[in-house]
Amino acid sequence: MDVLQEARRVRKDVEEWIRDGIPSGQLELDPLSTQVFMIFRRMQSLHDAIWHLVDGRFDVEAWMLSRSLFEDLMRLRELQVSSINRDVLLITWLEFTLKKDREMFQYAWDVGLDENPQQAGSTIKQKLKDLTALRNRRNATQSVRFLDTVKAAKRFGFEEDAWNYLVGHQLVHGAPASHALRLTSTNENEFRSLRRSQNDQLIAGVGTAASKWLLAGYVSTAYILAWENDPKVARNIADAERAIRDL
Repeated sequence: MDVLQEARRVRKDVEEWIRDGIPSGQLELDPLSTQVFMIFRRMQSLHDAIWHLVDGRFDVEAWMLSRSLFEDLMRLRELQVSSINRDVLLITWLEFTLKKDREMFQYAWDVGLDENPQQAGSTIKQKLKDLTALRNRRNATQSVRFLDTVKAAKRFGFEEDAWNYLVGHQLVHGAPASHALRLTSTNENEFRSLRRSQNDQLIAGVGTAASKWLLAGYVSTAYILAWENDPKVARNIADAERAIRDL
């Protein structure tokens, strides 16, 4: 089996683990648990998109998307191990993103793209007010930000994976080193630029890493949402954890 076939086998196994490892029936989630589940659902969408690019041999572009996948994984890992601060972490993060949304809509107003910024502003204001009320109900009075992604990777046992994340960060910002992945020499003095990769090992590595991170994200989500209370799901989680160590 060649490296790409093996990577596709890993992807298939991971997607089957996840499909069989989510409790059946309608999930009943509170507002913060819903945010956890939506982070995981975004990871699934990113994984699908990464593999679409991998199948098209767009290794650089797939690597770029992998950066976001890894950031989501580190958030879920921190939430998994930080049960005491879980509410605080999520509320602080939601407040931060809403304030960034407010800046974004303000910019749209400044450059004439939005003629009615008050509507978006009032919606954001109400959401921030709701979060303040949620803080009070959950006694989550502190503000605690998620760890820096690389620091989180070192703390949670993903040190080597963090290197892939850092490369993806460079690729997103168009670092000259990214161009080298698409250059091939025709002779000693000439190089040819390729639109798609010819490096099966690299393409397979990007795809396999994405599948590993998605599976790790599933495990964290399952623990945060207490899916391990279902015996069938608990067995599935244990199998997934063993698989992560082998990838």
